[in-house]
Amino acid sequence: MRYKIQIVLICLPLLLPAAWCYAASAPIITLSHDLVTFHLVSGQSGAVDADMPIRVMVQSNMGWTLNYHATPLSGPEGEIMPDRILIRTPYTHGFEGLHIPRLVGKGGLTGPTPIEVANMQFRYMATGQEKIGIYEGNIFSPDGGPTIHMRIVIEPKVEGAEPQKPEEAVPGPKIRMSFSTDKINFDVSGSPKEYDADNAILLTVESKHGFKVKAHATPLHSEGGDIPPERLFVRSDDGNYHSLEKDVVVLERKEEIHPEKERTVTANLSFRLKTIWGDVAGEYTGEIIFTCEPEM
Repeated sequence: MRYKIQIVLICLPLLLPAAWCYAASAPIITLSHDLVTFHLVSGQSGAVDADMPIRVMVQSNMGWTLNYHATPLSGPEGEIMPDRILIRTPYTHGFEGLHIPRLVGKGGLTGPTPIEVANMQFRYMATGQEKIGIYEGNIFSPDGGPTIHMRIVIEPKVEGAEPQKPEEAVPGPKIRMSFSTDKINFDVSGSPKEYDADNAILLTVESKHGFKVKAHATPLHSEGGDIPPERLFVRSDDGNYHSLEKDVVVLERKEEIHPEKERTVTANLSFRLKTIWGDVAGEYTGEIIFTCEPEM
């Protein structure tokens, strides 16, 4: 089983004028991941739970409230309405539809470090009439929380096989992966060179089993051009920076012969960006995709 986390990367390479940065006073909301996926087969009906829940962390020096609601999902055969997407949070009565905003969390001062405030579980109510294909949409927060991408994968029914019920699925190794923040920034205001990100990311993995976390980057896009991922680097355990053009192992734990209990393993990830004279001034955005592979 593979777990993916997408980290939004914001790059501000202003090579001619100086750049200004400021710290917002709004709460910092971090999600364990930003993709909700449902898998079902054509003709399947009833409740279908998402692949995994989403953990919510908040750091704030003020009062805050966090709600989420869904948009319609678009696919090859039209749209799926958001009232069939359900969420369960500490503030809902079981699973409730996301066609209206649902309260995920609320509070006040959290202190200097993020705290976990909620666990969001998602469910799709299948009618059995869905057409084969991939349907995609988003779950938005009107309070400024990170957007959650949503995907429903409907596969053809295998002749002679009954749809597998969620409770009959064979569970794999339980691995929980989280990040201290979902954004890193590069403030580029001088001549081309290698620039370090203004913050590192603390990667935390909780698992009873062995695992390997890999990372690679997408190109950084702007209105004026792109920066290829080969010029974005991460520092691994060996102390060297490696290009994120291809998968780089950023955290690993070997499988033990007789694992006794769940352990928490962390890595402090530092990033570096190389600019060249051909880079056009502007704001660039991209993603770093983390994949956690259990070692069996």
